[in-house]
Amino acid sequence: MESYLEFLERKKQVVRVSGFDISQDQLNPMLFDFQKAIVQKALNRGRYAVFADCGMGKTLMQLEFVKQASIHTQSNALIVCPLAVAAQTISEGQKFGYDVALATGKLESKDRIYITN
Repeated sequence: MESYLEFLERKKQVVRVSGFDISQDQLNPMLFDFQKAIVQKALNRGRYAVFADCGMGKTLMQLEFVKQASIHTQSNALIVCPLAVAAQTISEGQKFGYDVALATGKLESKDRIYITN
């Protein structure tokens, strides 16, 4: 019979890093330091959830994450969200210098960031 510690060892989950490293000076200068740290960690991990309170800049962090991922992979980035959130994300992106386009038949975003519902 296995010991309790062996049982726990079998249940341990291992984080598989699948992202890439980036320095904070490569990130949008409009991000606060705590936002840069979150985006930097999310990019390093590759798969990451940001559970931040209202007004903490989740949209800005999301846009910076997808922009950097798009640059790194040299491909388009797609954000999937509820319909009402798409227009809000596009306008928030414009405030902070991101070119976010609604994903339609034509791809027209210079930052290669697209959004759909």
